[in-house]
Amino acid sequence: MMHVTIQRVDSELRGVGRLESGKTVFVPFALPGEVVAVSPVEEKDRYMIARADEVLTPSALRMTADCPHYGTCGGCSGRHMQYEATLKFKQQIVYDALNRLGGVENPVVEETIGAENPLRNRNKVEFRILPGGKIGYHSNELGSAFPLTDCLLASEKMLDAARAAAKLCPRAQHVVIRTNRAGEMQLTVSGEGRFPVDAEALAKASGATSIHVCRLKNRPAHALDGMVETLLGAPKLRETIFGNQFFLSPQAFLQTDTVQADKLYGEALRYLDLAGGEKVLDAYSGAGTISLALAKKAGHVTGVEINPASVRNAKEAAELNGLADKVDFVCADAVQFARENRARFDVAMVDPPRKGLDEAFTKALVAMRPEKIVYVSCNPATLARDIKRMAGKYRLVKARPVDMFPFTANIETVACLTRI
Repeated sequence: MMHVTIQRVDSELRGVGRLESGKTVFVPFALPGEVVAVSPVEEKDRYMIARADEVLTPSALRMTADCPHYGTCGGCSGRHMQYEATLKFKQQIVYDALNRLGGVENPVVEETIGAENPLRNRNKVEFRILPGGKIGYHSNELGSAFPLTDCLLASEKMLDAARAAAKLCPRAQHVVIRTNRAGEMQLTVSGEGRFPVDAEALAKASGATSIHVCRLKNRPAHALDGMVETLLGAPKLRETIFGNQFFLSPQAFLQTDTVQADKLYGEALRYLDLAGGEKVLDAYSGAGTISLALAKKAGHVTGVEINPASVRNAKEAAELNGLADKVDFVCADAVQFARENRARFDVAMVDPPRKGLDEAFTKALVAMRPEKIVYVSCNPATLARDIKRMAGKYRLVKARPVDMFPFTANIETVACLTRI
């Protein structure tokens, strides 16, 4: 048995140490400062992944994991550490990415904005429907789905509603539940082919205000990858985001913590520091949540989004909130728009998917020469890569992580760049 002293955590919140040979070893569920007895799980030429068999010297930051499925589920990799520690680690992860991958010397990374309530904070959760009227998640550790007794991401109301759907719709494969600030609940069951759904019975048993069914495509990419039909109640759920009203269909994208989304958008506006007359480009604008937040401060906002349904939702929201005269939404590929655009934008906001900015878009964006770029990222590694691509033309002023996913390794970051 080998003993390893843990020196830091990596981007997946795994402990990192070194063997006597100098080889790096990654130890899930270990904390900096701990001495851990480990055994190998996977060994490569340059590193090893090991299992922590015993923590010989526990860290003061360690706590007993509060989830009954911790270590099996794989969703929350940091439930063995105090919440404040996870915020410090996430700040360091962003710093390391910008420094090592982005080539930024001594990047300014502000403290992580923590969640007001890190427990049961999700506004949307996807469950598997398992035999016997049970609900579960897929575990990468097990390579299969497992039944849930509890999930500290979801409210008890959401869990009860999911269990009701599992009992009443045993032939479905998934149940997806979204709630709003008012406590209303949108419930969607999904599966391949056709299966019976008694919408009235399901609404009564679950407490949901609307019931929907999704017929999945062949080889679906996610639990709602198919055609959605509303069976009972309103087709969309009303929600307030940064003071604006939105109507969300079951497939609409929204940050999973509504309160933290307000904070995220607030940081983006703080970094943009709009005076009131600016022309703003919002690339990858989705359903327009950030665009409409910007429209209240800027002179005019142009949102660019490739998904037609999202563009329709954004235009609807602009009308609903009385901002249609201050914002335009264009259904187009961001690269094509940036290359063909002839308008002058004072500042740009970008909020790309996890893979980051397309390299061609990055070049086109730099060629447009906005004075300031604010980048909202869900992946510190691709954020750092894209900042490096803009080096020489733009410099990083500062960045700030926002904890949208407590006790997980996922990090939302707002970064501010100015033109050189």
